[in-house]
Amino acid sequence: MTTESKTIVTLPMYGQDCQGSRRGYRYYKRPIQANIQVDDEMFIPQYKTDGSACLDCRADVLGTLGATKKEYPRPEKCTISIAPEQMLILNLGFRVAVPKGYVMNLYIRSGTAANNHLVLANSVGKIDSDYRGIVKAILVNIGAYSAVIKHGDRIAQCEIVPVYPVNFTRVPSLDDTERGEGGLGSTGTD
Repeated sequence: MTTESKTIVTLPMYGQDCQGSRRGYRYYKRPIQANIQVDDEMFIPQYKTDGSACLDCRADVLGTLGATKKEYPRPEKCTISIAPEQMLILNLGFRVAVPKGYVMNLYIRSGTAANNHLVLANSVGKIDSDYRGIVKAILVNIGAYSAVIKHGDRIAQCEIVPVYPVNFTRVPSLDDTERGEGGLGSTGTD
């Protein structure tokens, strides 16, 4: 990755009350700086609307296939297909330096799930603050038909949230609760 592809992007964080840079949107915390590397500006995650909670991420089909724009001069015509019950690890076209003490959560877009029957295999992808590789989505087709993804499709969404360190204390027993060991639907559906 060359230094020419380095772009600094302001991503919103939750917390301090101040006016955000997006028109009509008020952040709970001030935006922070996060460094991101892209070969194409289209892959910088972006908000689609002023009220969007997450930033949309696009499919880098060329990167997933290991191809270049020289091989495919019209990348918007490049597609990839996922057969039913199959998995695909899809490049999202960017590397990010998540600030220490935070994590980037990656979700499937609701439209992607509803219209293409694609879900994330790990439900929520986690991009740790020390990861520097290409951000990828592990997609699974749960539908009955093949799903086609075009280069540049908005396929996933992300947010950056704080991570709180945990210290476990080993104890001989836990305090009693009304629920106790009930799980897996033990509280019913109504």
